[in-house]
Amino acid sequence: MTLPLRTQTRPRSTVVSPIGSLICKRRREALLHRKIARDEVGAVISQLLEDGKARLTTKDLTHAVANNSIGVLRAHAESVDSELDSDHLMLAVERNSFAVLRWAVQRKAAHHVATEWEGEEEWLEAFRHMPLLAARLGYTGMPEWMLSGECKELFDEGFPDHCLCEEAASCGNWNTLLFLIEHGAKGMRFADCRKTVSRLVDEHSLRLERSLMLLESRSMRRVREEIRTALEAYDS
Repeated sequence: MTLPLRTQTRPRSTVVSPIGSLICKRRREALLHRKIARDEVGAVISQLLEDGKARLTTKDLTHAVANNSIGVLRAHAESVDSELDSDHLMLAVERNSFAVLRWAVQRKAAHHVATEWEGEEEWLEAFRHMPLLAARLGYTGMPEWMLSGECKELFDEGFPDHCLCEEAASCGNWNTLLFLIEHGAKGMRFADCRKTVSRLVDEHSLRLERSLMLLESRSMRRVREEIRTALEAYDS
């Protein structure tokens, strides 16, 4: 028996199932968080917070930390006059969110002196990670603020300088490595650079040679001499 062909299509139901509704809600939240994660909307969010038309949840802040969204964090901090808690600090460390840590520390340093931070373990723990994160991410402006004022008192307690160099080199951030060597040549704290570079030459010789050529073109004589000394020590 042949069934008759359906000549009319049944109108599609406009009722959304509970599961469909949940999916739509999750999509909207994802889009919202994606927008919140962009620094350029920080000013807008700040205005909304001031007007009492918005309030960032812990989830929003966590998302902002994970995405290095300084504008969002700044807007939140200014609206409630607060600092990042230990969970967010550790998340920033885990996610390599160096910009977030730097912002948090600068905000903290503006209101406290180093001696008042004693016993605040989460802050000290974040501090301990920052030099390595800076080296890993190629942040070449690191010593400009890390080695000044209250920050310096904490950092002077002990970071093996060769660890910074090794971290930068292993991640291929040669600009950071050369920056550390340059400051070592100027008599700063990076005294172990020569030994570290010697040990790394074998594995990264081509990259290091390319860096030397860049230094030649920039006429950075003191840095160049420091690296050449390391190369000579390695060859001997």
